[in-house]
Amino acid sequence: MNHYSGLRNALIAFFLLLSALYALPNIFGSDLAVQVSSAGDAAIEQSDLTKITATLKQKNIQYKSAALSNRRILVRFGDNASQLSAKDLLKTELGRNYVVALNLAPSVPQWLDSLGGRAMSLGLDLRGGVHFLLEVDMQAVLAMSIDKYYNELRTLLREGRLYKSIKKEGDSIAIRFKTLELKDKALARIKSDISDLIVLETGDQDELLIQVGISDDAQKIAKSSALKQNITTLRNRVNELGVAEPIIQQQGLERIVVQLPGVQDTARAKEILGAVATLEFRLVDEKNDPQTAIQSGRTPIGSKLYYFKDGRPLLLKTRVITTGE
Repeated sequence: MNHYSGLRNALIAFFLLLSALYALPNIFGSDLAVQVSSAGDAAIEQSDLTKITATLKQKNIQYKSAALSNRRILVRFGDNASQLSAKDLLKTELGRNYVVALNLAPSVPQWLDSLGGRAMSLGLDLRGGVHFLLEVDMQAVLAMSIDKYYNELRTLLREGRLYKSIKKEGDSIAIRFKTLELKDKALARIKSDISDLIVLETGDQDELLIQVGISDDAQKIAKSSALKQNITTLRNRVNELGVAEPIIQQQGLERIVVQLPGVQDTARAKEILGAVATLEFRLVDEKNDPQTAIQSGRTPIGSKLYYFKDGRPLLLKTRVITTGE
């Protein structure tokens, strides 16, 4: 009986010690830190760490440690004045290719960290940080959808020269025809090939004119897709700040909540999250010559003239294949 009681007590003592060991990281607190990460796809290298430490030493800014880990550099400081001075200095010296932000870094000893000891991630109520409520511009989403369907309609109805004119009017597209026969053929082709469009009741007595708009189901899909794409984009941008366990979630039909515990640099976080960047993929117009378009002053239908940074002209199709950030 005593043998089993002794074993039980030993097990209890062992698990108490183990629990105390892994609770230790929470008593060490956090260090004031400046985090440096890449603003693009380029990787942070050891040479960047060497440059940063040399810059800080040259300006006599004292720091506790500097380390490269998880594709970012974390420089720890003993006081707030040194942290702020280092942040301003590094932002100027490194330029736009790097993201320099204030942060709080756990000060868990190396031996405890090697055993898997991690401080508990605290939320905004206990640790502080920033809270953003962002709203997706759904009118812009619908406008982009209208542009996409406008180009699809022009391409679809150009075969057989079914329409006389086509133009965008707000959230709809107006199409005029020469004859009722061409109108009927166009309607049949639209219904079979672009099911997301519906014919709108406009009350116009002109029998050779129709207006089409995006169906309610297609609008819901476009809005939902835009919301999910924005959430993914925000998650990628939050990674630049190195926040542990951020909260990024949908609120309602058009809004996104972002909570970043421990982030001190509110202005920098707002700058990163609020940056507008849209990537569009278009085909090159290989059938027409951009120099001819410049000399004649007329751009081919379905194409648009662009210029490289060195001034060279380029013709691209107006139809957007896909978009992203």
